[in-house]
Amino acid sequence: MAKSNILISWIIIGQDWSENLINALNKQLSNIDMVELILVDDCSLNDSTKQLHNIQFKNKQIITLEKQSGRCVARNKGIELANGKYCLFTNSNTIPKGSFLQKYFNSLSESDIDGLAGIIEYDSEDTAFERYLNSKDRGLKKCHVNELLPLGYVLFGNCAIQTSLLKLVGGFNQKLNSYGGEEIDLLYRINQQYQLKLSKINAIVLRYHHPDFQTHC
Repeated sequence: MAKSNILISWIIIGQDWSENLINALNKQLSNIDMVELILVDDCSLNDSTKQLHNIQFKNKQIITLEKQSGRCVARNKGIELANGKYCLFTNSNTIPKGSFLQKYFNSLSESDIDGLAGIIEYDSEDTAFERYLNSKDRGLKKCHVNELLPLGYVLFGNCAIQTSLLKLVGGFNQKLNSYGGEEIDLLYRINQQYQLKLSKINAIVLRYHHPDFQTHC
């Protein structure tokens, strides 16, 4: 199938790839011609990248950065390689739940929306912090499915954006290499040139082993 017919380029970035993630990916739409999987390893310090060869996707690329470069560089590498109409973003420390990819595939096949964002659920040994992160009154969780979203609610641990819009602004600002800020910066720059419309999708990932509140801060 021609590359131009790919609907979703699923870009997963990170380090320390877990067996739980590999197993979850193998339960997704692995043999659909209209989906490609792009795995960008940000120079893991262990041999967990060997497990990536066990992922049973028909269209798959594995990229290993030569030095740890951060999320902006890793995601930009994925965007550069993407052939799909949409780039779907998750991280190596998040697990897609249920029919995650099927939900994105169905929604994006039936619509020309600019993008979609789904919920991130959190697992942490800090139970009070976990309750806060998973509160129904926080961020995207208080929005309804298909509702248009404030840009500040969109997290790239679980979202899809039209590839052409990402490339319109040259992707993520690689000068922003600390924690946070790069996502809203990207969406703001797109929105300056194009009235960006993103809505909520009922597709969930689990962020496992999230740090406690003090470490997170």
